[in-house]
Amino acid sequence: EEKELTLFFLDIRSFTSFIESNPPFDAIHIIRKLFAMFRNSIMQNNGTVIETAGDGLYAVFGFEHTGKSADNAVKAGFSILENLDEMNKSYFSKFFCQGMDIGIGIHKGKVISGNFRMGDELKTTVMGLPVNIAARLQNATKELNNNFVVSDKVYQSLSIRPTGKNKDLNLKGITGEFTV
Repeated sequence: EEKELTLFFLDIRSFTSFIESNPPFDAIHIIRKLFAMFRNSIMQNNGTVIETAGDGLYAVFGFEHTGKSADNAVKAGFSILENLDEMNKSYFSKFFCQGMDIGIGIHKGKVISGNFRMGDELKTTVMGLPVNIAARLQNATKELNNNFVVSDKVYQSLSIRPTGKNKDLNLKGITGEFTV
């Protein structure tokens, strides 16, 4: 079915260099620790994790609380950044002599959502151009040297707008400039 959802992409930065210099057991331990924290923040803010791949995840907001999906996604993002800062101070710096860094991109729009069967497992999928845009915004966090980028559409939907700067970007595969 067609729905207006807020799409949330997160990627752990420089994780490949972490796994190059640490044993596989440590990499799995860290990923599990981080993903548990990410998932908790997303779920506490009424989001649903759709997919994880390697060191990234994709979540959606608005399946149930449609009117506040942008607010919930941004709250989850700030919660994750705050929790990560605490984990960096109390755990990663202490035991690995380095901190973890992430990038988050959020966009909203009309997408197609549904379930499909993959073997015996029923999977939820969400597809459409807004999904691609949210993924590209997460990638843009690197070039902008920023951890958190939201589209202007998300920003305009927020009930309380945090301070930020607008910027027009060219996103790979997206026609024209895109305001974030």
